[in-house]
Amino acid sequence: MKSPYFIFIFLFTIFCQGQTQLTMEKISSAYKLSKSGDYKKAADQIAVLKKSASPKDSLYSILIGISVDVNMKAYNYHAAINNMEELLVLMPDEEQTCLTNIACCSRYLDDTDKNIAISKKIVKKYPDNEIVYGNLANTYNYLKQYDKALEVLNGRPGKHFYTEDFQYAQAYFGLKQYGKAKEYIEKYLAYENNDKSRNIGAGPIGEYIAHKLAAQIYNALGNKDKSCNSITKAAQLAADQKVLENFNAMPEKVKAQKLAKDKIAEVSELGKLKAQYCK
Repeated sequence: MKSPYFIFIFLFTIFCQGQTQLTMEKISSAYKLSKSGDYKKAADQIAVLKKSASPKDSLYSILIGISVDVNMKAYNYHAAINNMEELLVLMPDEEQTCLTNIACCSRYLDDTDKNIAISKKIVKKYPDNEIVYGNLANTYNYLKQYDKALEVLNGRPGKHFYTEDFQYAQAYFGLKQYGKAKEYIEKYLAYENNDKSRNIGAGPIGEYIAHKLAAQIYNALGNKDKSCNSITKAAQLAADQKVLENFNAMPEKVKAQKLAKDKIAEVSELGKLKAQYCK
């Protein structure tokens, strides 16, 4: 799969050739403002440039692509979805990537109905999509619909994607099938430990959450030593990554979302679980 912001890079390299230097300077200026974190100025520049561009002009697609970048980084997920829906019309060949990103943004907004509907559409139309199965299973696990999560994961054609082991573990844990949960969380952690090049700890799952789940599984199986070791590792990783501090530094509109509240509660629970598992 291409990265969420591939559209800007793709369009910039393909379409910018032949644009005037002044136009390229303005486009570059808006993008640099986004990269520096000044999203307000970037958005203002984009709005001005859009007024002078026709939707039929390649420049217009470039600007929408930059808008995706700005809105995603600024946590403006509603606006990012609007951008992606516009790009679906402008770039129908990139439907798969646009739909995948819309589904992800919907998940961030806790619009699970939209997330599921779009993800199912992707599965049906693009069964070889690498990440949609794990994303859809993640939503079902979040909703505690563990049987549906397993149905999605088991329906994936071909070799499964590595992060799906975490979703399997979570689903089996929710179903109280702790032996199967242990099998999959250990597979996931073994992969993590053997492939640091993927920088998994900084990703959407994060090592600390995987170790927390491992601790809960070991505790359910009565393995006190492993549950203590795993929850200690989870707490240390969360502290090293400054997870709670980063959540608290997010804009209030983001922290007010249910998904963010759940994540903050999840991290805050680590200390309580450590006291429980290590006594």
